[in-house]
Amino acid sequence: MVTPPAALQPHLVAEVINILQLREDGDALLKLGLSGKLPFQRFVNTIRCNYGISHDTDVVVVYITAKNGNGVHRLFEPILRCSKQTLEIVANFTLVIDIYDCWKNELRPIYGKNENLTDLLLGGALMENLPVVQLLKLFPRLEALTILESAKFLEGFKNGEIQLDHLVYLELHLKPEELHDLMTMEPPFPFPETAVFGLYAKNIVPNVTNFKTFPQVKKFEMALKFRYSIKYDLFPQLPAILQCFPSIGTSSIEVACEHYYSTNDSDDRKTLYNILQDAKFHVKINMEYSETVDLDEMTITAHIYENLKSIGFTERDYYKNLTQTKDFTYVHLVHNINHIDFSGSSDIDYNLDDDYQHDSWALSSSQDEENLDDL
Repeated sequence: MVTPPAALQPHLVAEVINILQLREDGDALLKLGLSGKLPFQRFVNTIRCNYGISHDTDVVVVYITAKNGNGVHRLFEPILRCSKQTLEIVANFTLVIDIYDCWKNELRPIYGKNENLTDLLLGGALMENLPVVQLLKLFPRLEALTILESAKFLEGFKNGEIQLDHLVYLELHLKPEELHDLMTMEPPFPFPETAVFGLYAKNIVPNVTNFKTFPQVKKFEMALKFRYSIKYDLFPQLPAILQCFPSIGTSSIEVACEHYYSTNDSDDRKTLYNILQDAKFHVKINMEYSETVDLDEMTITAHIYENLKSIGFTERDYYKNLTQTKDFTYVHLVHNINHIDFSGSSDIDYNLDDDYQHDSWALSSSQDEENLDDL
């Protein structure tokens, strides 16, 4: 008769799990979990509390998760190295999945096994290939949803194909016309308590005066992204947009603009400051403006920095990165300027088509993909 190996004591199970996490060894972690009832319970709890799945094109990776300021899970390094078989089991228990791109308009079997998923992010350059409506139907207990390109989501909701009964956080990245459709929808869109808008601002938002109000929203944040130059006509619309959420307290707005250096930059900044001074919000606004300026080889940079410092900008962490804080009637502004030397090539892609590149801003984490086994 073969004597079974002695089971690990509870405190040793926890210690071994910690060691395997530090080693990023998902296969060994699963092997430990399958060794008994208590180890399996600890394995499941470890996955649920600490890990999420990232699917980027054909690469599926398990990452550490952590909650951001809105209580939403985001993925971070380090990863948990797993075989295909381990990934399929981890997918049964993780509460967080980020799907950035998908080459085929089909559902992976891995996504249909976990009805307890609470946090889902959908986005990427191949968003048109994602079956958004079908994916959302797989996860009836979603609490936090982030969508980086919202056309399919809005269409599915209008058609009555999407129901999100447990949602507490919704982040939608929109074009101005999509924001109009969302805010004028009949019946009114059932926003959760926390709503975040990312706006790709090529134009002003049409017919803001027709927007409905949503008193159930308790927290609202907004991020505006511009290319080449700021659309100043959009800023006077912001008080009316925020007025649609009468129950919010202090709100935050992030602004990002990428452009080439111009001798008109100083005048443009003054224009923005004047608009913010005159803006009449119904709540206090914390605004952070991140301005990225490309400098070509013909630009004399020394006088640019000196002029900015003369009007209140100070160096942040590098002499080309400057910051200034200004207070207006309703807006507390932190204005950051990052100068990039430009000599024939740039990290910024200015050869864009009519559609903006959809990416997540401050609410998402950077992720370096690892080539693990594909599912």
